[in-house]
Amino acid sequence: MEKQRFLCRVEKEITDHSVLKNEVPLGMEVALVQCLRCGVMGIKKLADAK
Repeated sequence: MEKQRFLCRVEKEITDHSVLKNEVPLGMEVALVQCLRCGVMGIKKLADAK
């Protein structure tokens, strides 16, 4: 499990997210991510990591 920091759409803050690349393949630069603070899941471009 890879961790990166993204803007959480629920928390409205930059938080640690778990990157789930292998579980759901979406493409080269897109991944399913889960906020480690509130648990919300979403799809993010990996280039948007802070």
